[in-house]
Amino acid sequence: TLLRRLTNHILPFNSHEAELFQLNPGSGDYAALLPQLYQLDHGASAANYIDKLLAREERHHADAYHRCLVQIDRILRGRQPFLEPRDIPEDEFLRLYGEMADGAVAGWDYNDYGSPQYFLALLRRHTWTGAFCHPKYGGNGGGAGWYS
Repeated sequence: TLLRRLTNHILPFNSHEAELFQLNPGSGDYAALLPQLYQLDHGASAANYIDKLLAREERHHADAYHRCLVQIDRILRGRQPFLEPRDIPEDEFLRLYGEMADGAVAGWDYNDYGSPQYFLALLRRHTWTGAFCHPKYGGNGGGAGWYS
């Protein structure tokens, strides 16, 4: 759940611009796309892709994900103690991303994993690849990333 939440904020599908996107209901060409456009709100299966990727080609990064996701969960729960990470407001995730990009995350255990910047770059790379890869690899559910 946490990985899905993290990937959803990286992708552009949840942006203000995506909310402004409207279909022309009179055009039959868009009728077939309508069910898939709603999938764009769900991260285009990027979390599923990452899960499968870490079991195969990128298994050498599995430890980084395990360590960092535990830290991110702990940090978010410390900042919002009465909410589950899936319910934490978006601005708290944006704050965390900014801190990770700067390499200075309050509460991060640098002895356990030394570079939140590197993990954020890794997470972004895997998320983008998963959103636009061929669906047979576990991401881009229903080709949703191809319709964006």
